[in-house]
Amino acid sequence: MKKLTISSRLSLLVGLLSVLLLGIGLLGLYGISRANEGLRVVYLERTVPATYMGRIQSDLLASRLAVTMPLAIPTPENIEAAQTLIKKSTGEIAELWKDYSAGPFTGEEAKLVQQFTENYGKFLNDGLNPTMQAVATYDLSQAKLLLGRTLPQLYEAAKKDMDALAQLQIDQARQEYDNAAARYQGILAIAIGAVVLGLALAVVLGWMTVRGLVRELGAEPGAAADLVQGVARGDLTAAIRLRQGDASSLMAHLRDMQAS
Repeated sequence: MKKLTISSRLSLLVGLLSVLLLGIGLLGLYGISRANEGLRVVYLERTVPATYMGRIQSDLLASRLAVTMPLAIPTPENIEAAQTLIKKSTGEIAELWKDYSAGPFTGEEAKLVQQFTENYGKFLNDGLNPTMQAVATYDLSQAKLLLGRTLPQLYEAAKKDMDALAQLQIDQARQEYDNAAARYQGILAIAIGAVVLGLALAVVLGWMTVRGLVRELGAEPGAAADLVQGVARGDLTAAIRLRQGDASSLMAHLRDMQAS
């Protein structure tokens, strides 16, 4: 460090502070980028699917309950109303499920998606549609048999899968939040550490630079400049005070000039 010139020391100090500012800036941009990605994941991959799950759960229940009214009062009007409601509910489920099942999925989520697809298909083909068909043909004994045994079991299986998918959206959103919080703490710790280290190095380099400058001049820059200007005017009478052991500074050489 002693072999470095004053300009080199100042350049090193400025370079250090510039690198520090650049590093902190890039760290901040990284944090912002990751936070933005986390929000995108929470909204598009968790919040939106969670709303789909809620609507599918509602439509699933509506389609199951729709067959009870025409079974209790088997009139053409009630049968038609039930068919209309079931068509509307199952149609909306199909549309929502098509959008959601495009993915992407985690490993556990993909498994639940496959399970619901299979169980919902059984609910439609082996439970809801045969029950409604029996009601529509006034085969009330078969309809009651399906409604009392088959349909509830198939409904519960599909509902269980959908409930698990809905809970998974909440769990994954929570996990994303925990990751973001941990990432924030990590970035904050790194930023604080970088600032403290940078300031410490800046103070040390600044102190060494000032100390070296004063040692080479033999006095404060302003005092040395005044003395040099006086000597340039031919005034060699100014008192020069040197630090003990100073024999190589600018002020020491000026005193030697006075003595000669």
